[in-house]
Amino acid sequence: MQRNAYNAQEAAFNLGIRIDLVRTVEMAWQWSPLDRAMMISVDLPRHVVNEAIAHCICHVELASTAKGTAALNGQWWRARLEMDIHTIVAERLISVEALADAISITDNIADVAACLGTTEFMLSWRLQNLTDAQINELPIFALNRLRWGPGHDPDAPARCGWPVPGTGEVYRETNIGRHRR
Repeated sequence: MQRNAYNAQEAAFNLGIRIDLVRTVEMAWQWSPLDRAMMISVDLPRHVVNEAIAHCICHVELASTAKGTAALNGQWWRARLEMDIHTIVAERLISVEALADAISITDNIADVAACLGTTEFMLSWRLQNLTDAQINELPIFALNRLRWGPGHDPDAPARCGWPVPGTGEVYRETNIGRHRR
């Protein structure tokens, strides 16, 4: 069942990319440019397969761009290209409309990701890369209810809390064990 708007397998087929399911413990997925084939572990959950195929498609699409070519030739930071790919995949997999629906019915990242048929990583990436215009399309009370922020980690050294809406009061919690000098 396809729970998000982007069907990566269909997109791959339209680009002439073959998808092979394989039994392996060595990798989750692998792209073979010579064969224009993607090998995916059969043990991956369906939503992870869709995300992996979408990621591969972005690599194929960006490989012929100036940035993609530069990254392949060691002239551009590959991690920056990966970040761009995550952003594209997140936008394709998670529309603002679907995100608005999902955050309206549940209040935590795991459940929102499940509603959207994506991984928590991809949902978090999408949330931290929303434009101001996209944020304005979302129910802010529901976003705040998620209690999530970019790089949020429950064991982070400090986090800010807003206990009473509208009062302007802010408190800061610190986790002493996480502070290092």
